[in-house]
Amino acid sequence: MRKKGIVSTIIMEYPNQEILIYQGEFHFGTHLFNGKIFVKWVPRHQLRFEILDCSDLKAIFDKNEISITIGSQNKKVKFFIENKFYGETININGSINEKLIFIQSKKNIKYIDFNLVNFREYFGLSYQKSPKGSRLGHISFISTDHSIEIQNILDEKSKKAIKSEGGYIISNNCRIKFNKVTPLNRVNFIVKRLKIFLSFLNGRRVAPLFLKAYSSDEKIIWEDYSPYITDHHKYVQSWLPFRFDDEFCSLWNKFLNVTETESDFEKMDFVIHWYLEALNNSGYTNGSIIFLQNSFETLYSWLVLEKGEIKAFGESDKEKNYASNKIRSLLFHFSLSTEFPKEYRKTFKEFDLNKSEDFAYVFPLIRNAYVHYSESKKKDLEKLKGKTWPLLNTGIFYLEVLLLRIIGYKGIIRSRIKGSAYPAENQVSIFNLSKELAVK
Repeated sequence: MRKKGIVSTIIMEYPNQEILIYQGEFHFGTHLFNGKIFVKWVPRHQLRFEILDCSDLKAIFDKNEISITIGSQNKKVKFFIENKFYGETININGSINEKLIFIQSKKNIKYIDFNLVNFREYFGLSYQKSPKGSRLGHISFISTDHSIEIQNILDEKSKKAIKSEGGYIISNNCRIKFNKVTPLNRVNFIVKRLKIFLSFLNGRRVAPLFLKAYSSDEKIIWEDYSPYITDHHKYVQSWLPFRFDDEFCSLWNKFLNVTETESDFEKMDFVIHWYLEALNNSGYTNGSIIFLQNSFETLYSWLVLEKGEIKAFGESDKEKNYASNKIRSLLFHFSLSTEFPKEYRKTFKEFDLNKSEDFAYVFPLIRNAYVHYSESKKKDLEKLKGKTWPLLNTGIFYLEVLLLRIIGYKGIIRSRIKGSAYPAENQVSIFNLSKELAVK
């Protein structure tokens, strides 16, 4: 049966459109005045405020920070004043650098509606967009006590606009539905992990925004308008498969199992942080190689040294501590080769650094040359000219596969190594990667 469309109360008709959150009375002590709170997307995503006609408050607004009570919500918020315009009246605007949550009651929660901004394009399943029409773009993730539905809402006009103008646009309507009413601590546990999980899928940071929690009798419990970190629009290649099957839809529950403890979640968060930095080329190619090595080191410390789930590679303690052997420990545990993919082997065979074509050796060698730069290292780096992208791309591929295997995924991925212009031709099984992708 086709899923019904999720109706959002937040509408963006074009990229970077300001979203009005509140308009009405503000209270400062005994003073009363009018203003508004809104989401501004550029030059950066943040909550802003604007207060008009403050002529009776000149002395007060000589300050840079004030606490304001929002009229009907009885909510106290800190306003950071950035601009003051003096004339016949005083107009003030600035930012709100804290969470903005309007709480109506403390009931347990039945479901939460929210939006995603700049989530990548995908096919998904068909859902009922309107009484007269349907479209593709539905994803369902099922867990033990809840389900998550994500629906793509962008039309072709909006897709072209965001690609042309950049910035931000609401791309998805979403819902977390609990099997039974659920306390806030469990909700926070899920939402916190969902931010990282969706970012890993998206290839850019994305977070649930404009969250509204409802009780079993359909009453709003709270509304969260906090500007959680979401990256501006940018194309990056993702491992997401061309189509989603049952194995893909089970990935969320597996992610929850792996990040059940706060300690394990912190490690996963840290690894995915560096993965996203490298994937988005935040430090350009050279810096991204350094970012990726941070991920490999964290995975080793977490799974080998702390949890003891993976055996260290090497005969002696000294050998086990080599950066190259740390990478080998991770790859060998999941039956992955340490060589370069077939397409890149000729490139690195000609590299002739100790005549090694082993990825696990070359990658930390180059990372160390950047971190411990010297005239002697400079000679090694000069040999790398024109080869940094294949090195980085291989590192990203191996990290994606490692993370998915750690989570317990057994399905299809889109290979970044094959590079066909047709997405369907880049699909490979994570347990049946070809020799071209450097798997034993």
